[in-house]
Amino acid sequence: MADKIDALFGADAAAAVPRFRLIYGLLATGITLAVLGLVCSSVPGAIVSLISWAMVEKEVERLESGYYATEYESRLRLARGLVQSGLLGILCVIAIQIILLCSGFYHGFWAGLIEALRGGM
Repeated sequence: MADKIDALFGADAAAAVPRFRLIYGLLATGITLAVLGLVCSSVPGAIVSLISWAMVEKEVERLESGYYATEYESRLRLARGLVQSGLLGILCVIAIQIILLCSGFYHGFWAGLIEALRGGM
């Protein structure tokens, strides 16, 4: 019982580990969805990546508050940089998607694809 209370109130803070796998998993999923979303919409990938950004910021706050051991500082700073770079890349993907949308690319792309599917039936 005392172990559970100590863990609850942070008496064993050295045992706490940042959620790196979840952060990197969400970031990779978000980037993949954003790039694949060029066909239709990159917004879902951007949303997933923003969740990754919110999580890494929360983990950095926990580090700064003393909840995590200082040995994780460099890895969290690296994760923060990767997430910010990923978000910048997704912003570029969204800008490309806006250009494609304004140029009429999607109208031609989808019309050609639908016509090809109809011709094959």
